[in-house]
Amino acid sequence: MILDDLKAFLIANSLATDSEIIFNFDSSTDNAIVLWKYGSVKTDLGSRPTIQIAVKDTDQLTADIRSQAIFDAICPKNKFQESIIINSKTMHIEANQEPFFNEKDAQNRYIFIFNITVTQDR
Repeated sequence: MILDDLKAFLIANSLATDSEIIFNFDSSTDNAIVLWKYGSVKTDLGSRPTIQIAVKDTDQLTADIRSQAIFDAICPKNKFQESIIINSKTMHIEANQEPFFNEKDAQNRYIFIFNITVTQDR
């Protein structure tokens, strides 16, 4: 599953720990990285899911810096228009929008989000 691949990539690149990464919105954890798929387009070349990544932290600067670091690792500037390898799978990741402040939630966590579209071989 693409979310598992992204999770493994973030852990392997020391951008998050296993316990920080979740696949749902319902979390009382102060600091979390939420990955979820919210759309997909089937093509002849492969699957093209759209994924939103949210970084939640009780410290605004930490959330901002972490979201940018994750974005830079997933969408490296030196790989623009190229594919990257995640979990031995070739993926082309297109940034739909860069990280931005979304909200401060009811648990007083600052949430920064960004969206990507991933083209993956079938």
